[in-house]
Amino acid sequence: MRRFGLMTMLVVFAACGEETTAPPPPEPPEPPSPAVAPPCTVGMTLSPGQKCRVSGGAEFEVRSDGSACLGGSLCAGTGITINSFSASRIQNTNNWRIDSL
Repeated sequence: MRRFGLMTMLVVFAACGEETTAPPPPEPPEPPSPAVAPPCTVGMTLSPGQKCRVSGGAEFEVRSDGSACLGGSLCAGTGITINSFSASRIQNTNNWRIDSL
C-alpha cells in the first residue's frame, strides 16, 4: 500500500512542476525548384539528360537512350523537325544539335 502512495506522490509532484514544452520541430526544407532549362540556340549541343526551352515554352530533351523529345510527346531517334524547329542526332553519339529555330 505504501508503494502505491509513493507512486501517486511522484505523479502529483511531476504534474505540479513548471510546465515545459519541447521546442517545435524545425520546418521541413523547401523542395528544390525544378531547374529551368536554358533557351535553345542554333548550334547548341545537348547530351543525354540535358534540355533546352524552345520559344513558346516547350522543352527539347535528350534522353539517356539517345532519343530526344520535343514537348514530351514528339520523340525521335535521329531527327525532329516541326515548324521552324529542327534538331538532329550527331552521328555515332547520343548527343543532339539544334539546327534551326
